[in-house]
Amino acid sequence: MIELIDRLDAFAVLAHEPMAMPGDALSKVLALARNEAVIEAIEAKSPEARADLAKQAQRALRGDRLANGNAGAVAVLPVLGVLSRRLPLWIWPLGTNTQAITAALRDAVADPSVRAIVLEVDSSGGSADATHALGDEIYSARGRKPVYAVANAVAAGGAYWLASQADRLFVTPSGEVGGIGVTWAHVDISKAQAQEGIRTTLIYAGPHKVDGHPYGPPTESARAYMRRRVDEQYRAFVAAVARGRSVPSQAVISHMGGGRVLGADRAYAAGMVDGVATLNSVVRRAASAGRNDGKRAQVHRIERGLLRDPSLTPE
Repeated sequence: MIELIDRLDAFAVLAHEPMAMPGDALSKVLALARNEAVIEAIEAKSPEARADLAKQAQRALRGDRLANGNAGAVAVLPVLGVLSRRLPLWIWPLGTNTQAITAALRDAVADPSVRAIVLEVDSSGGSADATHALGDEIYSARGRKPVYAVANAVAAGGAYWLASQADRLFVTPSGEVGGIGVTWAHVDISKAQAQEGIRTTLIYAGPHKVDGHPYGPPTESARAYMRRRVDEQYRAFVAAVARGRSVPSQAVISHMGGGRVLGADRAYAAGMVDGVATLNSVVRRAASAGRNDGKRAQVHRIERGLLRDPSLTPE
């Protein structure tokens, strides 16, 4: 079991840090990380193919999207799937590399031809640390460029953390947002190893060096450490949402789902979003932001690392 996780390094992080994800979503991702058919399909790509996909993703996220931006551009950035700082670009169909999105966001903020930024969010969250850093970047962009976020259709866990940092946050009519909370899944593989005749011995120095190792249940000190980390990240999550939504922290805890996701109407009533709207309508709103000359903005949408031009030109 652990061998499969190691072979897909992009998901190894799931067992080693707090995750800003609803529990049901985390269990599904952990199952995916252990799905040998999925792993083999990914590994079937040659190193050259992986490198080419990564280059395409980098070109799409930087520079190429801003061609022909004389009338002003709306940059639509994807926040999709599992959020991880380490996720390789060539594996984008399974998630989002938060460092790549951070670079794209900075480019969009700095480029004078970009009129506004729209984050298209469809994610149940991921790494709390990676989410925290990107959330601060999104919040810092406010006031420099109009920043909109759309839950299309899910912004849960860390994805809601990010979306809540935009100037304005919307959810599609059938969408849902929330999942404000942090969890840490400890994986004990000792029985699986025993069935394969494997026994692991840890040689280490430092009293807490191997706390949380997967070769048995966590010790009391490891549990206490994990508890502290989860509580710290939860406080940071709540504080970020309170900052982004301009409400007291207690309101986040008591009125925003308590860790559950809420449908569009309930989320709006709870103050978690600014309205219920489709992605296209939010893009049109962003396209008119800050302009009074009647010119239409060019819309550049990036999805799963590749530039494409769907029917998102403002009406």
